[in-house]
Amino acid sequence: MGNCIRKGSSTEWGGEDWASFGSGRDKDEGGLAAAESFALPSSLAAATEVKIKISRKELEKLLKEADVEGMSLQQVLAQLVAGEENQRPWRPALGSIPEYDGA
Repeated sequence: MGNCIRKGSSTEWGGEDWASFGSGRDKDEGGLAAAESFALPSSLAAATEVKIKISRKELEKLLKEADVEGMSLQQVLAQLVAGEENQRPWRPALGSIPEYDGA
């Protein structure tokens, strides 16, 4: 009954610890904080806001792959935005469930 009073960490969400993203380390290394300082390609310049939902583990994997391939942060973000346009919402393959006549 008292768990609504218990305060949780604001840096922990979904069982993942996001505390390292709030540190000043990203600014010094040119990490995610540098995303604000680059110019988007002209095809993306008209968009004012892009929301990308990705887990921390997926983000770390993506950034490691980009680092190995030598991709810049701009290229990674452009690739994520371009990939999002090709996504369709999931729809079930079965349109209706046929009824079973037990006789």
